[in-house]
Amino acid sequence: MAWHGEKSRCFKPLDITARRMLLTAKRLGLPDAAETLDDLIAHAPGVVAAVREQLPTGFPEGLAEPVLTKLEASAIQLQRQLLS
Repeated sequence: MAWHGEKSRCFKPLDITARRMLLTAKRLGLPDAAETLDDLIAHAPGVVAAVREQLPTGFPEGLAEPVLTKLEASAIQLQRQLLS
């Protein structure tokens, strides 16, 4: 899946910016994209906590932690981009 920008598309998930998400939503005619993105950002910490609680005993921490930590960091990064 590609996210659209003003001049090009981005295919790397970790390089997706809030601006690119909003431009893609606008191009697709999706209303309230900013509100939806705000909701996703707001729910990220709770989702991460819920996933941590539901992981089975013995689930490899080396697998779960990088994914969950990156999800939290991505939400913070998106929030900062929306505020700037």
